[in-house]
Amino acid sequence: LPNAGSITGASAVCESATTTLSATATGGGWSATNSRATVSSGGLVTAYTAGIDTIIYTVSNSCGTATTTRAITINPLPSAGTISGAFTVCTGSATTLTTTATGGSWGATNSRAVISSTGVASGITAGIDTIVYTVTNSCGTATATTVITVNPMPNAGSISGATSVCAGSATTLTDAASGGTWHATNAHATVIAGVVTGITAGVDTIIYTVSNSCGTASASWVMSINPMPIAGTIGGAGTVCSGSSIALTETAAGGTWTATNGNALVNSAGLVYGISTGIDTILYTVTNTCGTAVASHSVAVNPLPFAGSITGPSSVCVGSAITLADTVVGGTWSATNAKGALAGTSLTGVTPGMDTIVYTFVNSCGTAATAMVVTVNALPVPVITSLGTTLSAGTGYLSYKWFLNGTLISGETAATITPTADGIYTAEVTDGNGCTGLSAGYTVALGVNNIAPAAIDIKIYPNPSESVVYIKSPVRVNVSVFAVDGRLAISQQDVISIDMGSLASGAYMIVVYDNETGVKLKTERIMKMGE
Repeated sequence: LPNAGSITGASAVCESATTTLSATATGGGWSATNSRATVSSGGLVTAYTAGIDTIIYTVSNSCGTATTTRAITINPLPSAGTISGAFTVCTGSATTLTTTATGGSWGATNSRAVISSTGVASGITAGIDTIVYTVTNSCGTATATTVITVNPMPNAGSISGATSVCAGSATTLTDAASGGTWHATNAHATVIAGVVTGITAGVDTIIYTVSNSCGTASASWVMSINPMPIAGTIGGAGTVCSGSSIALTETAAGGTWTATNGNALVNSAGLVYGISTGIDTILYTVTNTCGTAVASHSVAVNPLPFAGSITGPSSVCVGSAITLADTVVGGTWSATNAKGALAGTSLTGVTPGMDTIVYTFVNSCGTAATAMVVTVNALPVPVITSLGTTLSAGTGYLSYKWFLNGTLISGETAATITPTADGIYTAEVTDGNGCTGLSAGYTVALGVNNIAPAAIDIKIYPNPSESVVYIKSPVRVNVSVFAVDGRLAISQQDVISIDMGSLASGAYMIVVYDNETGVKLKTERIMKMGE
C-alpha cells in the first residue's frame, strides 16, 4: 500500500518568505490547500498572505494513494499603518495622533515634542519634529512617520525707548520681538511703526501686540506727553514816562520778564519802569523740557517834557527881525510884553526895551518851559553937519554909508565925505548894537557953499587890462586898487600908471585920490584879464 510518511520542517513562515519541508517517504508530490502559500515539487513553501495553509504530501502507487499533511502558519509582516490627526501644536499644548495599526509604540526624533504611549503629542520648543509609530512582530519591524510643527507661543518682547515726548514732537520706541503691531490706548499720542507722536499733554500707554496661531501677547510702555511751552499774551499799556512805571499782565504762569534794551526795566512781577526815551520790547519767557516760548510787548518810553534852550540873538533893532530857535522841536513861542512882536520863530523889534521870550513844550508826561531875555534897541539918528569942504555924519558909529540923491556912493565908508557933485547927501550909520539909522538929507551946491572943488577929468585905461593900467590926470594923484570883497590889493602914491600883472584875474575897484588934499577924485571898476 502507498505510504506518505510524515512531513518535517518549520510549522510557520512569514509573508513573502520561504521555508523547505521534507517528507520521510519518497516518490510523492506536494500541494497546498489554499492560496496563502504555494509549495514546489521539492517541498519549498512560499508564503503569500497571512493565515494557515495545509501542505499535503501525496504518495500514489498501484495499490492506491496515501497522504500526509502539515499545517503551516503564514505570519503577517509588521504594518505601522497610517498616522492621522493635527500635525501642528503650540508649545505647552498637546494634540492626539492616531494610527490605523495597533500594537505599536510612539516616539519623537528630537526634543521639540514628546508623545505618550497613547499618541498624545505635546509641544516643547518651537520647530519641526518627526513623530514615529513602530510596530514589531516575529517577521520584523515597520514604522510610520509624520512631521509635526511645534509653533511658539506669541512673545511681545519688551519695549524700550524714551518715557516722555513733547506734544508736536516724536520719539521712536523699539521692541525685541518682531511682527507685532503698535497702538496707543488714548488720544494723548499716536504711534506708527514704533514712532510715537505727542498730541496733547497727559499720559498714554503704548501697546505692542504680537499674535500667531497660538494666541496673542502684549507689551506695554507708559509715555508722558509733555506740553509745549506757552508764553500766553501780555496785557497792559504801551507807553510809560521816564521815571514812572506801568504794570503788565500775562495769561501764562511760570515765566520770566526781561527788557531787550536799556530804555526800560521790568521786575519779576511785570512792573515796567521807564528809564530813557525810546522803544523797548518787553519779553515774557516760559521754558520747560520741550523748549522755550516767548511773548513780546512793545513799550514806548516817553520823555519828561524838556523845553531845551533858546538860541539866537539876544537883541534886535526896532523894525528889524531876528530868528530864534530851540534845541527841542514841537513847542510854542510867546512874549511877555509888547516890546517885540512874535510871528512863529521870528521876533520883530517894536519899541525899545526888554522882552522875555518863553518857549513852552508839552507832552503826555507834562509841561516844561524855558525863557530868554531879548533887548529891543532903538535905531541911531545920525545928523549931517558941514565941516568946511567936508560933510560929517557924527562920530562913534561902527560903520557909515553915504548916498547922493538916494544912490550909494561907492567907497565912502568914513564918518566924513568930501562932496564932488551937487545934490542931496544922506548918511546911513550902524551903531554898536548893529542897528542902522538914516540921516536927514543935506543939500550941497558946489560953487555956492564951496564944499567941493570943481570936477577934475581923470581917465583910466585900458579897461579891461592884462597888466599895466594908466591914469591920465591933470593933477598928481595917489591910486589904490581894491578887490571886490573890499580887501586892499595895491596902494601907490604919485603915479601915472599901476601894474596889476601880479593880481588874479577878476573885477577890481580903482580909487584915485588927489596927491595934495587926499580928496577922492574918481572910482572906476576895472577887469583884470589873464596874461
